[in-house]
Amino acid sequence: MFLFAPEVDDTVVPTERELTFLLGAERRRWPTVVERVGSGDAAKAWARAVQLAHGGAVEIECSTTGARLGDPICWRLTERFARRRQRHTTRRRNARASWEQRARSASDQLEGHWPDLAHALRRHAGPVERRVLVHAAEDLLAGRSWAGPRAFSQVHFGTTKARDDVGKILARCGVELEAQIELGVLRAGRTGLAGPVQLISARARLDFTGIKGPTDVRLDQLELRLRTSSDVLLVIENRQAAEVISDSYPDAALVWTQGAMGAESLAALEQLAAQVTRVIACPDADLGGVRIAEQILSVAPAAELVDTGACRHDRRPAWKPDSVSLLGLQTASNGPAGALAQACLGRGYPVEQELAVVDAVRSRIG
Repeated sequence: MFLFAPEVDDTVVPTERELTFLLGAERRRWPTVVERVGSGDAAKAWARAVQLAHGGAVEIECSTTGARLGDPICWRLTERFARRRQRHTTRRRNARASWEQRARSASDQLEGHWPDLAHALRRHAGPVERRVLVHAAEDLLAGRSWAGPRAFSQVHFGTTKARDDVGKILARCGVELEAQIELGVLRAGRTGLAGPVQLISARARLDFTGIKGPTDVRLDQLELRLRTSSDVLLVIENRQAAEVISDSYPDAALVWTQGAMGAESLAALEQLAAQVTRVIACPDADLGGVRIAEQILSVAPAAELVDTGACRHDRRPAWKPDSVSLLGLQTASNGPAGALAQACLGRGYPVEQELAVVDAVRSRIG
């Protein structure tokens, strides 16, 4: 046996990927080194292993036949890197225990409101999944919502692209769609238009004037422009109410949104809002509606925000004292849609009923 362990050259530093591989085990069989370090190329693996040995990271064990050097057998960590691995392992173990504790705590608090997310937090998950789930759960508990997956990634993982797949991870873990929308990482799949509205793209033109709506459309069109001849723009969340209002006020431009709006929907809303004298926003009177109201006000600051709960409606069961909705509304009460959030808190229960929405719109436009 021959052990290749030259004098240390501190200028040789492992890459981040190599360091992860190095600290993963005290000993690596040579075929594993060839696969991971040389990408299957034995000569490339040997050259880099020799460099890492010069850097004081590993010692290479080779077979011998008499005075002749044979094939590599494995590499072993040097004492210095073995100690580094031990510290690394301890930190990882402590971090894993901390994430598991946070997951258990969040799961207990979310069980009554988001049982699927609570279940995902309790079951075994990889380190990336666990971190995403814990951050998502803690955000929901704190009433925080993000402007898309990249904003979530920026805050929790340092860059916008590190975990811009948060929606896919949450979906894979079976987390409720409503929770993903509430968190702001999943946007509504459909937008509806009605009234004297023209949709113009680089390739086509659609005119919704005189068509009973709302008509579902995709707004991710090339060079999209929206035009309206109406003086008023109605923004409605409740689908059935949007249909009744479209029938009752065919001369009013109308936008229906299936929950929180994506970037394309907000851009379209901004275009239409700039062409009318009044924007009347009538979302549901709950936390989701407050989130939508905040979005509307971000592109149409002069919009008239209507509280549907102020109209006749059936009383609903009250929110639990520690519910996500109450926490979110309390956070939003100091925001741009604070008046609606405070009204919801004052009632103590959600209002998301078709008749209430229709009455609320009629009270504004007669």
